[in-house]
Amino acid sequence: MIEYVDQVLSGRVLACQKIKWACERFKRDLSRSKDDSFPFYYDEDKAAQAVKFIELMPKTDGSQLTMQPFQKWIISELYGWREKLPVTAVMIVRLLVWPGRTVKPIWLLAWPLMAF
Repeated sequence: MIEYVDQVLSGRVLACQKIKWACERFKRDLSRSKDDSFPFYYDEDKAAQAVKFIELMPKTDGSQLTMQPFQKWIISELYGWREKLPVTAVMIVRLLVWPGRTVKPIWLLAWPLMAF
């Protein structure tokens, strides 16, 4: 998932300005997470676990589901950030997704509800 962020920031993946800002914020938060005063950390294993779980679900026609890199990144943002306190909570509580006209948003938003 971090590779997608690197590709967006390097310009190899085309993205709008808001996505670039989100990627910059991710990198900034990732570096800040090493500081004890920042209350969250990024758990790449938890993020990968959520993506793997979602990819286990078949499409409605029964075929194999393969998520696009931007979809994996959205899910990893939801499930990768954790609170450093003994009670582990997620960092992102609300998510607002404005997909393009050709992206089917319903399944993208239904998966996180089933994942955990």
